[in-house]
Amino acid sequence: MLRGIAQRSLALTARLAREAPALRSATFIPRAGVLRKPVRFPVPSTICLNLHSFSTMAENQLQKRIDEINEKFVEAREELEYALEEEGTVYFEEEVELARAVAAEAVELWDKLLEDLVDDDQRHKLQRSMGMKMEQLKGESQMLFDRLTDH
Repeated sequence: MLRGIAQRSLALTARLAREAPALRSATFIPRAGVLRKPVRFPVPSTICLNLHSFSTMAENQLQKRIDEINEKFVEAREELEYALEEEGTVYFEEEVELARAVAAEAVELWDKLLEDLVDDDQRHKLQRSMGMKMEQLKGESQMLFDRLTDH
């Protein structure tokens, strides 16, 4: 069963490589029936000079940056939780500083992404989907700092 799935997957990958010449790089499967690691080879950049390729590349780059922000957001939330767990201990101040630094990095990545977006529709869509959680992160970071200064 697994062999059949693997063969269909290899056949699909080979077909996609043949039918998508506008990709920056393509995957070549030497023989469809053999389980082998795909060989990657560069496709000349002149093939990529169409609008669809540029929009796809921009979307891919945007998605990478969103993923990076989401990873940093999760890391910041974890650090905020760790800091709250240390409240009342000698480690609290150090944990608060670390949590605030990571949260500031996430917010900085967010702000930089919004600045770099040229398309207003794309920016508004992104703000609607992620803006509230970034504001929440800012608020939680400030709340944690306020707890530190109250002690």
